Amino acid sequence: MEKKGGNRLSGRKKKLWAGAVFIAVLLSAFFLFREAGRVKYPLIVNEEPITQEELEFYDGDKDRAVRARVIWDWAEQEKIIDRFSYDSFLEALDKENKERKALHEKGEPVYGPVEFTPMQYYKRLIGECEQALKERIMERTTPEELEVFYETHREHYRQVDSFTAQYTVWQEGKIIYEGIVELNDSNVRAMTEADEELANKLLQLEEGGQTNWTGSNGEEKQLICTKREAGEYLLYEEVSGAVLEQCAAEKFEKELNEKISKSEIQDFR
Repeated sequence: MEKKGGNRLSGRKKKLWAGAVFIAVLLSAFFLFREAGRVKYPLIVNEEPITQEELEFYDGDKDRAVRARVIWDWAEQEKIIDRFSYDSFLEALDKENKERKALHEKGEPVYGPVEFTPMQYYKRLIGECEQALKERIMERTTPEELEVFYETHREHYRQVDSFTAQYTVWQEGKIIYEGIVELNDSNVRAMTEADEELANKLLQLEEGGQTNWTGSNGEEKQLICTKREAGEYLLYEEVSGAVLEQCAAEKFEKELNEKISKSEIQDFR
C-alpha cells in the first residue's frame, strides 16, 4: 500500500514538474518573441510593424509614424493600395528609380529628382494616399453637408478687409517718403509681392491703430490706419470648390484621429 501511494505521489510530482517546465518554455518563448520584436520592429500598430527606418523618417516621432501606418492601413481598406510593407516599398522605390534613370538617360523629361531617396519616396507615397482618401471622402460628401460646412465656416470665405493708412519713412531723422497706402481684396496679392512686410503690418492694424518698425536699411517706418472696412462674404457658388476640399480635409482628420485612438499600439523601444 505504501509503495502504491508512493508511486501515486511520484506521478503527481512528475506532472507538476512537466507543467512547470511547459510554463517556463512558454514564458521563455514569449520573452524571446518580445525581444525579437524589440530588435526588428520598434513599433507595431494593429499587428502591422513599423520598421526602424520608417521611424527615422519622422525623426523618431512615434505619433507621426503611427499616423502614417494608420493611413497605409486605411488606404488598403479602401483598395487604393495593396498591403503595405517596408520590403514592398523598397521594391517599388527601386523600380521607380530605374524607370526615372532610364528616362533621364534618353533625354526625356523627368519631373522631380532623377533618383528618390527612401525618405523622399515614402513621403511622396503617403501624401498620394492621403490625397486619394480625401477624394474618396469628397465623393461621399453630400451637397447638404457642404452647405452646412459653408455656413459654419463663413469667416473663411470673406474678402480681405479694406485698409487706408498714412505711411511715413524717415532716414537719419528726415522724411524720405510720406503718403497714403491702400490695401483691399483687389490689390492684396500685388502689394504682398511688392512689399510683404508692409502688407503684413497693415493687415494687423485696427482702425486708428499705429505701428512703427525699423527697415532693413536702418530707416524708420510708421503706419497709421485711418480706415478699415470689413470684407464682404463670398457667395457659396464662388467658393464651392474650396468648401469641398476643406470639408473633406476636416472630415479626413476627424476620421483618422478616431482610427488612431482605436488602434492597438505596441512600443518595443
